[in-house]
Amino acid sequence: AIGRREAPLCESVATVGVIQNTPNALNVVPGAVELGVDLRGSSMDSLDRMEHDTLTAARSVCHRRNIALTESKLSELDPVSMDKAIQSGLMAAAERLHISCRNMPSGAGHDAMAFAPLFPTGMVFIPCEKGVSHNPLESASLQSILDGVDMLWEYIGIRFSA
Repeated sequence: AIGRREAPLCESVATVGVIQNTPNALNVVPGAVELGVDLRGSSMDSLDRMEHDTLTAARSVCHRRNIALTESKLSELDPVSMDKAIQSGLMAAAERLHISCRNMPSGAGHDAMAFAPLFPTGMVFIPCEKGVSHNPLESASLQSILDGVDMLWEYIGIRFSA
């Protein structure tokens, strides 16, 4: 990849969720295309590398094709870590209930980003059918939903009885 630098692998993702194409006609070469790119990850180093590599590639393509490129950053938020004690407690609850789970980083913001600096915070994700999430086709089985609820209930019972 263009601009690749040796660095530790971090789990980051990019989503192009907005595409504006003008004139947006099937058989017409666009005069302008606007992409909204969302970068998410668990470390600023990873996000900085991904932003750098993405912009380097875009600039290179535009330069070769003599296309104007306009860049603007709408926002930048530092990744937020979840509370390790809550993570451990949730994993222990899942283990006691024999619910398969794994501790995983998430680039998701949700309300957890606002709560984490103020209160110990954790998140539970349940599996989506075929791994599809944040999409109109997103679906989860009733069993996965119940497992998530049972895990939280088990954790809360342990947490508040101690």
